[in-house]
Amino acid sequence: MHICLDIDDTITYLPDFFVKICESFSHARITIVTFRTEFESTSKYLNGIGIRYDQLIVSTDVANGKKLDETLHEWKARCVNQLQPEIFFEDMPEVVSLIDDKIAVFMPCDQIIRSWIKSSLSKPKNAT
Repeated sequence: MHICLDIDDTITYLPDFFVKICESFSHARITIVTFRTEFESTSKYLNGIGIRYDQLIVSTDVANGKKLDETLHEWKARCVNQLQPEIFFEDMPEVVSLIDDKIAVFMPCDQIIRSWIKSSLSKPKNAT
């Protein structure tokens, strides 16, 4: 099994949960894909909270980094789609919307996302 994880507003939203996920799926390959640019400080953060991972890809990665003509959302989706994990955890709807349908996506919902969902599902006002 291959699992991809985002960091900001995903791992950072519930770090203990993601530590347990990575421990529970000890046989799984874990790839972290993040908009962050600094590999060393990001690696230090992940190690500091106890996240087990096999690969860390930052947006400035030489082999897998963002191309000049891509938005960050397009870059992350392209990267994850090329990796073809079975499961992807991501908080941004802009990224989720671009992920291959064969990849199961789980989206943490903080207060901002919950408010956005609530407003998107509001009943339209009836004109009388």
